[in-house]
Amino acid sequence: EKLGFNLMVFCNIVLKDQSKKTISEFENIIKQLPEILEVFAISGRYSYLLKILVSDIGEYNDFILNKLANIEQITDFHSSVVFAEIKSETACQVVEQFSRLNNTVQ
Repeated sequence: EKLGFNLMVFCNIVLKDQSKKTISEFENIIKQLPEILEVFAISGRYSYLLKILVSDIGEYNDFILNKLANIEQITDFHSSVVFAEIKSETACQVVEQFSRLNNTVQ
């Protein structure tokens, strides 16, 4: 937020099809967009989940109209605006589990 990026959005993407060509083209395009922090290929109703960070709702609207809506591999998308981040961890439990394993071996 201190850098002026105050709006986080998760955006679910539906591709027009699941061909290798469509997937490859989409992934190559999406990797070039600096507003997108993370991209996850997911199962279920949607094909991908994007984590997007922008300054405000106006910038997000511009992103949708000028970038995302112009990607021909996308047939549908659904946006969810983040009101509050409840928990954010970057470390996983592997270190803790390794420590426990190491203590039992000694």
